Amino acid sequence: MKYTLLSILLSLSISGTVKANEQVDPELLNAAEQYLVLTEAQWGFEESIKQSKNMLGQLKSPKPEGMSEEYIELLEKHEKQTKAVLDEFLSWQTVEPLITKMIVSTYSLEDLNAINAFYATDAGRTMISKTPELAKSQMKMMQDMMGQMMARMDKLNKQHQQERNELLSN
Repeated sequence: MKYTLLSILLSLSISGTVKANEQVDPELLNAAEQYLVLTEAQWGFEESIKQSKNMLGQLKSPKPEGMSEEYIELLEKHEKQTKAVLDEFLSWQTVEPLITKMIVSTYSLEDLNAINAFYATDAGRTMISKTPELAKSQMKMMQDMMGQMMARMDKLNKQHQQERNELLSN
């Protein structure tokens, strides 16, 4: 019942956007919307954006000391403007119609019905619920690998630089 209601609401909210560009079979559109609900796509998207914004926030430079109040106000204004653009483009309301269009252009109705049937099972629900955990593990693995790779690349770069310097000094 909850998924049916959400599907109907999603259908009403995005069907015009998708159909404005092309005619889409209503059954295919409904199956795509059901896919988004079953896979908790909105939650996953919003969590991803939240994490990205947190990482960006950590990268911000501290306010420079000795700067005028006017300069600091300008920096804050620029920060607010940047955030507004990010919020506009990285919102579910903006992205959902685009994702739906990709889904309906990628999968057939039969594909989506089979995929949705799987996600509605206990195994499918488990897969959805554990995907964030798996993604975190994959992210950590990639960060570890990147750290090791960067250390080796740095060593290799220094070796290459030394060899070039030796060649040029001869």
